[in-house]
Amino acid sequence: MRTSILSVVCIVCLFFLSSFLPKDKVVPGFDYREMGYSQPTAFIYHVVHKTQYATWEDSAGLFCSDNVFNSAPGMTTTEWTFLAGDSTGAFWVDRSKQSRHSFTEGTATRDTFLFMHPARACYGELQCCPYPYFENKAEWTWDFEVGEAWNVGPLFPIKGKERFYMNYKWVEGRKAFETPMGPLSCARVDATCRSTFGVSTATYYLHETYGLVHFSVSALDKEFFEFSLIKKVNGRKEMSKIYHHFAYGWSAPDIRRQLEQVLGTK
Repeated sequence: MRTSILSVVCIVCLFFLSSFLPKDKVVPGFDYREMGYSQPTAFIYHVVHKTQYATWEDSAGLFCSDNVFNSAPGMTTTEWTFLAGDSTGAFWVDRSKQSRHSFTEGTATRDTFLFMHPARACYGELQCCPYPYFENKAEWTWDFEVGEAWNVGPLFPIKGKERFYMNYKWVEGRKAFETPMGPLSCARVDATCRSTFGVSTATYYLHETYGLVHFSVSALDKEFFEFSLIKKVNGRKEMSKIYHHFAYGWSAPDIRRQLEQVLGTK
């Protein structure tokens, strides 16, 4: 009897003590600034896009900079675009693939969180799926409204405005990916996005220095997107070989200063 009472007391004590232990051991504790999203960097992906009717394979690039995004001073300028490539490993912007939304956007990078827009300029459906948004906490949520300019029928036939609710959580353990850069061990985030249209999901894998190495998105379990990182290009000069306009366009500080001198603008 005395032994059983002692066992119960031990269990109660362990439960009590566990309430004071950190619950976020699963959180990898990244410093997102080390990944390159707020520096002149290009991330090149092989993309597989599946529907019930067909499967397509593309190359897409996320181009980043250290330039302040004019619409949000706390962000830096980024842009997603389709790419083409050859057997030598060279890539360039593929102008034959046009998207209805093609523009630079903002990315927020801090030591404890990373927020970026999805590749919605290439695949409009991703606007209504879990965004690539990460925090150094076990779980987090956010929601936002999407206007009918992003109507993607028949999956997301938005009229007026629609609110989307997103939930994120880190998953314990890491997964190793074999990549052209070598094997990369990545932490995993699972995410959901709920709206009146249904539920979309995403799984993101992040690495300390290569950022998003692999991620998959399911749009209402009807369309599927899988992104695999195949190349990371560091520096404005190297990035300009792929997308010169983004690297040295009006948004680049050095070119902007030259234009201001010539045009007399501020």
